Amino acid sequence: MSQSSSPQVLSPSALAMVAQRCKVARDQVRVVPIEGASTGCRRAVALAGAQWVFVKEADPEASNHAALAAALSKDDAVIRALQQAGSSLVTEFVQYDDERVIMLSQAYIAKDGWQWQPPDAADKLASQRYIAAVLRAIAQLEQTELPAAAAETLTLHATAFDRVVQCQGLRLLCDDATRREELQQTYRSWAEQASKPVICRRYEQFCAVLDNTERLADLAMLAQQVANQPCDRLSHGDVRSETIAYHAAQDEVKLIDWQWAAYVPRRWSATEFLLDMARRGYDVQAWQAELNRPLLAGLVGYYAVCSAQPAPEAAQAVRRLQAYMAATAYDMLTQA
Repeated sequence: MSQSSSPQVLSPSALAMVAQRCKVARDQVRVVPIEGASTGCRRAVALAGAQWVFVKEADPEASNHAALAAALSKDDAVIRALQQAGSSLVTEFVQYDDERVIMLSQAYIAKDGWQWQPPDAADKLASQRYIAAVLRAIAQLEQTELPAAAAETLTLHATAFDRVVQCQGLRLLCDDATRREELQQTYRSWAEQASKPVICRRYEQFCAVLDNTERLADLAMLAQQVANQPCDRLSHGDVRSETIAYHAAQDEVKLIDWQWAAYVPRRWSATEFLLDMARRGYDVQAWQAELNRPLLAGLVGYYAVCSAQPAPEAAQAVRRLQAYMAATAYDMLTQA
């Protein structure tokens, strides 16, 4: 939850809500805009007297205001259900105004020992401790049983599961030589521009497998197994450093932004998290047993196909990220 230099983002209504909760005058509320997960909402931490509060607010002028309102409503509902289930992974308090679409919750700030970025990858001991703590949190969440009424009313269908299963990206690559050649050209270009040897190696390794249709077919068969995996494990849906608050001294994890919560197959969240950490340059070799290998194969094809979709110049960074996610996922499969 890094601070941003952007101007004040909260509305007078949000400031008033913070002031009322903290029992101070509105002009005593100081706002610090933050960067973080891309929820589309206004986000800030507010200091009111001696209290820090995390604020999320749907912009009333946004064209997708209804979608933002639905996301915040689910975020609030999931947090409350997890609180009722006794989970330690969620905020201590949450307050939601569904008319003004504003949510307040506990702010996890650096002054209190919380960090919003993983340790430096060069610090292997601290990095491994961080990764292990997050994986424990994911495993704890997978074992959490929500109250029956909450589980029925929350929208917990895994749309990400549908996207990966329906994409069948590796099968598309097997059957389309032109698509493979176009991807190879793109990946070779990015390999030449790579800032680190590991990035270049992963791109080149993926280019090589695009020439090996037998290997692609084997991976496609592995990826097809995902469709038969039961979606019976509760997932946060977006576990990455932007949504993780970590307290190193207490070895404790809190998660924010619960609007993507869903039931998914076992080790789905761990696989997505480890893939993101590997993409960032962290050594995740010690956690191979935590990977859902069929999912990892499915993500190779999914991200590869996504990276080849036409996009405006402004979205090219997203396409490159997707390409590197595919290359990283394949690299992880070769090491397993």
